[in-house]
Amino acid sequence: PALAADKVVDALADASAPMDSKTLAMVMTCYLNCRQPENAIRVFEAAVGLDANGTSALTNVIIRGKKKGGNFLMSDTAALSQSTGTALLRAHAQLGNYKAAGRVLAAM
Repeated sequence: PALAADKVVDALADASAPMDSKTLAMVMTCYLNCRQPENAIRVFEAAVGLDANGTSALTNVIIRGKKKGGNFLMSDTAALSQSTGTALLRAHAQLGNYKAAGRVLAAM
């Protein structure tokens, strides 16, 4: 599942396209099922443009495409949803970062 998620993220980054909430939730779930919460958090921050610790601070995480040309995954807060928020909570729980999980829960 993580390899498939990598391919989806790379394809969107190559196209300089934003990720919708359903795609983001699917990608994050793939990473979480493979015990890769760091990747789930990184993709969340790049796709949404907000820090994943629940403080609503802007982030500058950029995922660049594999093709040459400087393309990258576009961030859009429209990717926020209950599913992506829940996946973010799971990622923090897998890392044992319960303070960040509490802030995310409070922000939801």
